[in-house]
Amino acid sequence: MEPEASQFLQHLETARAIAKTAEKTGLLGKVLSWVSFRRDPGRPEDPASYTERALHALRENAIETIASLELTVAEALQILGPDFLLDDLGSVNSSWKKHWEERASRVGIDDSERRIWWARLLAGEIKQPGTFSLRTLAVMDTLSTEEARLFTRICKYVWWEPLGEPLLIMPRSASDQWRPNFEESTLLENAGLVKFTPTDASRSPIYLGLDEPQGGNLVLVYDKVPFRIDFPANSQDIRCGDLVLTDVGKEIYRLTTPEYSDSYRDEILLEWRGTFDVTEMVGRGYGFD
Repeated sequence: MEPEASQFLQHLETARAIAKTAEKTGLLGKVLSWVSFRRDPGRPEDPASYTERALHALRENAIETIASLELTVAEALQILGPDFLLDDLGSVNSSWKKHWEERASRVGIDDSERRIWWARLLAGEIKQPGTFSLRTLAVMDTLSTEEARLFTRICKYVWWEPLGEPLLIMPRSASDQWRPNFEESTLLENAGLVKFTPTDASRSPIYLGLDEPQGGNLVLVYDKVPFRIDFPANSQDIRCGDLVLTDVGKEIYRLTTPEYSDSYRDEILLEWRGTFDVTEMVGRGYGFD
């Protein structure tokens, strides 16, 4: 075999290996794009130039991936604070770490909005292993910036049961003012963050039920302020509305920084006080202030 032909085959095998690696890592399109747009029209294509450009494309992507991951980890370390010990990372499931790294590496280096969510994911899992499921990682991986912003916006309507779960609660009287529209609700449902029941005359409203058959009380927290709700014996339900957080939505809620609304809170309290006895518990040693 002529030396030139042998060299051509060597370059061809190298290019095939690069393409195979690129296909496995989802970079094939980028490599092919690089090859297509970097060639000089009108000149014969040297097989070595394919290899060079493909290697360059992979190298650039690797540099961007590493830089993005390092920025994300650095932000997670800031969240964890100076008391964080490297040994704490060992308590995180190895499979979870692998899935996190694989997905976080796909966040663009300039996409600071999404990167901070991935940093909070890592920090939260290090603080309390098992907080975030692999399902949540998968949903986060496909979540668009628009969906993330919309979800953050509706999280201002979330209340907490102490030691319980987040609850989306919409006021009855001014629901059109507060609720996301049909398209937004559907978008969040398709993203796997909420369950949505379109409003119609035949729908059954979603309620928060209580165990006590004869009245009772419940504490709900909004923006770190707890309210005690005392129920009469004949009325033991709080109407939550037609949007319910999914299990994944409840986990991702922990990553958001909602802009809480005093006017929304006051609307809810006004509605409740028409039926229940509601008492603000701030400054009474309950640990929420």
